[in-house]
Amino acid sequence: MKQMVFSVLLLFVVLVTLPGCELIFQETEAKSELEKLPAITSSGEHTFGCLVNGKAFVPYSGYRVYANYGLKILQFGGTVVDPLKHDTAQWISMTLIQNGTEKIQPGTYELTSPPYRDAKCSIKGCNYFEEHITSGNVTLVRFDTINRILAGTFELTAEGNGCEKISITDGRFDISF
Repeated sequence: MKQMVFSVLLLFVVLVTLPGCELIFQETEAKSELEKLPAITSSGEHTFGCLVNGKAFVPYSGYRVYANYGLKILQFGGTVVDPLKHDTAQWISMTLIQNGTEKIQPGTYELTSPPYRDAKCSIKGCNYFEEHITSGNVTLVRFDTINRILAGTFELTAEGNGCEKISITDGRFDISF
């Protein structure tokens, strides 16, 4: 009798919990590369991301995102390190330098005017410096030196140096500095 009650109880538990297992083992839809990027914000979330030739480039922790401002020079960017290959860091860096009386403030800046406006990056072992950036711009949505927040968007194209052409699109950053 006890064995029959136990069997019925076990059958009941299995029947009640089995539909829930479908939710646990149900495949989740894969995110698109664009959905892997951080949201566009301007509150100092300490995020950085973009698509490099259509693939998400997102530093996996805040300490791989940086912004520095001093002596009229603003430099910011992000680094991605393959956890299995620490010597294969990939990085993107942009620099804006105050030119004469022109102040750095919210607005759009071309990244093809070194030394005052430029970008550099290292992607898949290829280094792209100022002379390799063929087009690009950065838009500062927020540059707050009181609350120390830098936020905006960017895009650029680079080629040369014996490396493949790269297209960096949908860039966004929201960094406390």
